[in-house]
Amino acid sequence: MSTNNVVFEFLRVLFDKEWHELYEMHTRFRLNAVEIHDALTVLHKLEIIERRDMEVRISANLTEQHFSIINKLSKTTRPVKLAEVPPELLTRRKKRV
Repeated sequence: MSTNNVVFEFLRVLFDKEWHELYEMHTRFRLNAVEIHDALTVLHKLEIIERRDMEVRISANLTEQHFSIINKLSKTTRPVKLAEVPPELLTRRKKRV
């Protein structure tokens, strides 16, 4: 899967402003470590995400420039690999106790 598509899918998850474990990204999207690393490197260099050990979340300090970049990334098409996955599987949340 291309890095742009991985970044797009990560952003969809991270917009809930909660911390997410990297393993969640692996299991949810069936990505390998290199794909996850590349996407997170792009988002971190652009200061769109915050990292804490093995967790990430969307930055609380996004500017208009950040939203412009996010908008551009969101214009990409959904990859064929994920098109076969039901949307509910991609958007379900863990139930908190």
